[in-house]
Amino acid sequence: MNTATSVRPNLLDSVYKFTDAFGDGGLASEIAPALNCAEVEALANLFRALGHTEIADVWVSEHLGGTGEDIEEHLEDASESSAERSPSTTDKD
Repeated sequence: MNTATSVRPNLLDSVYKFTDAFGDGGLASEIAPALNCAEVEALANLFRALGHTEIADVWVSEHLGGTGEDIEEHLEDASESSAERSPSTTDKD
């Protein structure tokens, strides 16, 4: 019997625990300003994929602080920057 498999956390349970832990606006206000744009984008995209759009917006908003930058504009800029770093998913012949 593989003991590593028996202690492996359940994915769905882990997702719920993650959203409970990181879905707190107070935590976002403390951590988000210290994260870089790509890190906040990754968190926001994960929350959006899980259906938590409001939490995603809180993380981005807290990251932006008082810059006055629009959330959507910021996400577009971060997404473009992320795409430049990501390997292509197209087949290479």
